Amino acid sequence: MDSILSETKTTEREIYLQDDAIEVTKYHCENLEAEVRALYSENVKLKCDAETVQEEFEVTSARNNVYREKIKAHKHLFWEMESKMPIMIELAKKKAVVQELKTKKEELIRDLQNPEGSVIKQVQEEITLLKREITTLKEFINKKGDFLEEEKKMHAKLRKEIEPGYIDLRNYQLDLIWHFREGSRRAGCISTGVKTMQFVRCYVSGK
Repeated sequence: MDSILSETKTTEREIYLQDDAIEVTKYHCENLEAEVRALYSENVKLKCDAETVQEEFEVTSARNNVYREKIKAHKHLFWEMESKMPIMIELAKKKAVVQELKTKKEELIRDLQNPEGSVIKQVQEEITLLKREITTLKEFINKKGDFLEEEKKMHAKLRKEIEPGYIDLRNYQLDLIWHFREGSRRAGCISTGVKTMQFVRCYVSGK
């Protein structure tokens, strides 16, 4: 009998403990439900806020796209007007010339680095041609020197042959002039003297 009472008390005690545990669990569940409701409300609010932010972003993005298109149109118009300016046209031409010169420079560098390149061959051909011209010029100079030497010899020979005759002719002219003066003085005839002088001059000049 005592054992039955003891078991009954133990069972009652366990029931009380379980009731307490149930109360605690129930209280805890109520708290969790309150937290869930609060979180749900906050989630709904955040969702609304997110939708509002998304709408604002789309509006701002659309506005920015319009602004971006306007800027793009203004830039295109500015570039078009700028490209028609004389200074920009000149600048574009100079840039094209610089680019062309750079391209030619690169081609020349590659060609110079190639032993079989056209530039090397052209330089070699020009050197060969210059050597030929120098050789021809030397030959011409030598021939010209020989010709001048022959001319000097010829002039010296002619001078030797002409000088005696020139001296005799000069002496003859002086004799004629002396006889003319003597004849004019004796005859006293001016006209005859003039004619004689003209004759002497014509004779001397070979006319």
